[in-house]
Amino acid sequence: MIALVGAWIILAIVIGFFGRNRRFRFWGYFFASVLLTPIVGILLLLAAIPLREKKHHHHHHPAKH
Repeated sequence: MIALVGAWIILAIVIGFFGRNRRFRFWGYFFASVLLTPIVGILLLLAAIPLREKKHHHHHHPAKH
């Protein structure tokens, strides 16, 4: 039982680490993984758009005068 809880928490930390540059940041993915299972955390992570990519699409066009 303790090993299962430990693995659950470690997975949640890993998912949070990979989600640190995404919409919900580390803590959002960490808590989603802890509360909703790591499988749901992984699905949220895969569905999220990285913040860096999203910003690049909006700031490359110079303003027209």
